[in-house]
Amino acid sequence: RYAFALPGNPVSALVTATLLVVPALKRLGGYSSELCPPPEAPLELADAVALDAVRPEYHRVTLDWRPAARDDAGTDQYRARSAAGSLVATSTGVQRSSRLLSMKGAVALACLPERGRAANAAPGASATLPA
Repeated sequence: RYAFALPGNPVSALVTATLLVVPALKRLGGYSSELCPPPEAPLELADAVALDAVRPEYHRVTLDWRPAARDDAGTDQYRARSAAGSLVATSTGVQRSSRLLSMKGAVALACLPERGRAANAAPGASATLPA
């Protein structure tokens, strides 16, 4: 038998479950180790985000798709659209672990490095998509 202890704050509990408990349960359920971690995708940040000085953070965000710029006018509505573009993450607001409202509308966790590893949050940021 296994037991998982989670933090007391609801947001912390959900983030911890997403990052640690669900992958552990998948592994215990027989999934290969490559399929256990939550999927990740590179992203851009819509706005500047203050980074923690000493630790990476998982910032709750909404995601939008920004298509890549096109060379032509593209007025033909039946023309096949290119999937080229990027994910753009927008913060859901104050990110305290006790602030449940920050989960409203969040669809992903932006993995942000600590301040010592990046001049700003955009380089190396990725989105963890809860499964």
